[in-house]
Amino acid sequence: MSGTYSFNMYNGEDFDRTLTWSTSIITVSLGGTPVNLTGYTASLTLGSVQNFITTTSSANGLITLGGTAGTIRLFIPASICAQFSGTSISYRLFTTNTSPETSCLLAGSFKVSP
Repeated sequence: MSGTYSFNMYNGEDFDRTLTWSTSIITVSLGGTPVNLTGYTASLTLGSVQNFITTTSSANGLITLGGTAGTIRLFIPASICAQFSGTSISYRLFTTNTSPETSCLLAGSFKVSP
């Protein structure tokens, strides 16, 4: 079962958040024992079937996994966020481990205020 969290930002700014996945919770600060993300990949889906963006943990740097630190940095440029200005859309953050098993780690709303 995934955790839930709502992200809020303002149109014109880059979305840049770093989360820490620990053995018991996902936090925006340090706490708990970090999950070792070495060998993992991640993807972030924004929006509905008609309007979605998926980024992956690749060389483009939109998602950066912190290995043994358990961190997940999400970076979405303002140009992409502008597509959602004035709306609240859903998002889902998926991780794939080395098995490979994919699961939804976090989900919720993503609001871009005008």
